[in-house]
Amino acid sequence: MFSAIIIFGTVQNAAALVDWVDISIDHAYYYDLDDDGASDDVLINITCSVHPGIKNPQRSEYYIALTLPSGVVYLVIIEVIGKYNTLFMSLSMYDTATEPGWYNVKVDAFSMGINRGHSTASYDFDPPTGQGTGQPTASLLAWAS
Repeated sequence: MFSAIIIFGTVQNAAALVDWVDISIDHAYYYDLDDDGASDDVLINITCSVHPGIKNPQRSEYYIALTLPSGVVYLVIIEVIGKYNTLFMSLSMYDTATEPGWYNVKVDAFSMGINRGHSTASYDFDPPTGQGTGQPTASLLAWAS
């Protein structure tokens, strides 16, 4: 026997997401970060500054997408727990710059809690042709003030 309960309701006072943080993609370029002899790694430096007048979130998420010319997307999701005014991130994506053409880095930031918000930024760059020597991986160095 199968049964289902369906509950219908309304959401009152559903506030729109606010633009809560300035996102600056300060740098995105290719290097040989893993010393494998191939310049097929991408270094992305990001600065995120909470807008004045916005209550600092206690929890936020950052979705960082690297899109290759072929349309392949590498996605890194970062969850930040704790308040900050400015967050600095240096993301290394290994063995990902493997095609000729224009690459795109897109950052989507979401704040959770009372001041729910969404902010976004995008950056294009063109590394040289080449092929990687390993599986795509990522590492993150982050600090806040």
